[in-house]
Amino acid sequence: MNLDPGKEALLHRYLDGRLTVAEANELAAWLRAEPEARAWLRELSSQAVMLGDQSRSRAWRVEPFSVAAPAPHVTHPRFQRPQWIALAAGLTLLAALAVLWRPSVSRLEPATLVEVEEVTGSLSWSSADGASRTLLKRGARAAAGGFEAAGDGSMAQLRFVDGTRLILGGTTQIAVSDTGHKRVQLRSGVLGADVRPQPPGHPLEIVTSTARLEVVGTKFSVRAEGDVTVLNVETGRVLLHRLRDGRAVEVGENESALVSLGIEELRPTLPRAQPTTWRHSFTAPPPPYWSGEWLPATADTPARAKAILRVYRNLLDGAPAVRHCVVALSDSRGMSLSKLTPASVLRARVRTTAPGTIWVFITVLHANGVFAGNFETNLPLSPKAGSVNQWQSISIPVSSLRPTLFSLPDLPTDGGVRQLIVGSHEHIHMEVAELSIEPAAQ
Repeated sequence: MNLDPGKEALLHRYLDGRLTVAEANELAAWLRAEPEARAWLRELSSQAVMLGDQSRSRAWRVEPFSVAAPAPHVTHPRFQRPQWIALAAGLTLLAALAVLWRPSVSRLEPATLVEVEEVTGSLSWSSADGASRTLLKRGARAAAGGFEAAGDGSMAQLRFVDGTRLILGGTTQIAVSDTGHKRVQLRSGVLGADVRPQPPGHPLEIVTSTARLEVVGTKFSVRAEGDVTVLNVETGRVLLHRLRDGRAVEVGENESALVSLGIEELRPTLPRAQPTTWRHSFTAPPPPYWSGEWLPATADTPARAKAILRVYRNLLDGAPAVRHCVVALSDSRGMSLSKLTPASVLRARVRTTAPGTIWVFITVLHANGVFAGNFETNLPLSPKAGSVNQWQSISIPVSSLRPTLFSLPDLPTDGGVRQLIVGSHEHIHMEVAELSIEPAAQ
C-alpha cells in the first residue's frame, strides 16, 4: 500500500518511544480502522523477523574460536534501520497487532492500576502530569493519576488488582500511585477504604494535608477538610502520623482520631453517644459549613433557610447537574446529626412558589463514624392554594430511601445521618423552616 508520509513518521516515533498521548490515540485509531495498514505492518514485521533470523543463522555458523566477518548491512526500502532494531520493531508490532482491536486493552495505554466498579454521577481521571483528562464509566480501567468525584451526590468505587477498594463520597479528590506500595493522596473530601492484606513492609499509605496513614489491612474511612483530618476505623488497626510534629498513634477497631494544625492531643477516642432525635428550626444562623441563605423571622414569616444553587453531581458527559438545596451537616469530627434506624422518619417544613419535586438525600455513617452509604428519594410537591406564605410539612420514612451504590444497599442498624439535603431540580423558590430526624412514634 502507499503509506502516507505522516503516518510513517507517526509509526517511527512510536517505535522510538516518542509518541505523545494524542499521537498514540491517533495511531491506534488508524490501525483499528484500516485493514490494509494492519496487513502492511504484519508484512513488515515478518520481514524484520526474517532478517533477524538470517543474522542469527550467520552467527551460529561461525567456527569455534574464529572471528566472524561483519554481517553485511541489510536495508528495507521503507524502513532504513539496522537489523537488530528491525527485529525488535517486528516483535513489538506483532504484539501490538494482537491486541489493537480489543477496545479494553491497548498497547498504547499505560498500565492499569484500578478498575471502576461503580459510579454515581461522574468520575474523572487525569494523568499524573495533568496533560490529559478522561471521564470514566463503570468497568473502565485507569492508570496512576488523579480521580475526582464532583457534587454532593457523587460517588465512585475503585478496585485495585489485589481486591482493595476505595470509595469516594461526595466531592472528593485523590491521586493514586503504586511504586511497590500503594499511595493515595487525599486532597479533599471523604474516602472509604476496604484494604486487603498488604505485602510485608509495603503498607498502603494515605496522605492528607495534615496526616499520613499506614494501612496493612483494615476497613476505615478518612475525611480531609482544609487542615483537619478525621479517621474512623471499623476493623483492624491504622497507624496515624501527624505531619506537623511526626508524632504517631495507632487507631484500633471502632476508634476515631482527629489531626489538625492545632495543639490538640493526638489520641484515639471511642464514638460519642448519638442522640436519637434531632431538630433544627433556623431561629439563629446555622453553622458556616451548612448551605442555604439564612433569613431571619419577620412579623408573619418564621426564620428559615432559602435553597441555593449547588452542584449535585457531574453527568457522564462532564456537564454539571445542579440543584437548589438546603444542606445540614454534622460537625468536623465526623459525628452524626442523629442516630438512624430503619423506623426513623425525616421531616421538613417547607414552602415553594411553584409546583415541583422535593429531593431528599442523606449520607449515613456507622456508629463508629465509618461511611455507610448515601440514600435518596423524590417527593412531588405543589404549593397550597391561596397564599404563597403557607407552609407544608413533609414526612419521609427512611425505609423509602433508595441507595445510590449497589455495594452499600442497606441502612445500617447502628447508623447515623451525617448530611441531610432537602432540594429540588427546579428553581421553585423553596424555603425550609424546620428539619428533624426522629423515631416514627413522635
